[in-house]
Amino acid sequence: MHRNFRDDEWPLGLGLFDVVVTNQAVHELRHKRHAPALHAAVRKVLRPGGSYLVSDHYFGDGGLQNEHLYMTMAEQRATLLAAGFSHVERVASFGSMVMHSAT
Repeated sequence: MHRNFRDDEWPLGLGLFDVVVTNQAVHELRHKRHAPALHAAVRKVLRPGGSYLVSDHYFGDGGLQNEHLYMTMAEQRATLLAAGFSHVERVASFGSMVMHSAT
């Protein structure tokens, strides 16, 4: 099943999941200000105790240089916490990419 995560109703009817993984998807929102809504919607489709793995480019040293499109690693973590995840940790980084785990 395919959904457009720019559509506010993308989670409707999907049910619940143990894990949601995104790879280079958050920056496709075309501005980082839209990330909190995406993360909050993902949290709603996770079963209690479920995990969200988010991998995307970051802004800053070693990362990419569009501050409107990409978040710093700290902004990524803060955005996940603001979306209601209680535990967020960086699990990997390579080049301009970083992966966070949120539960």
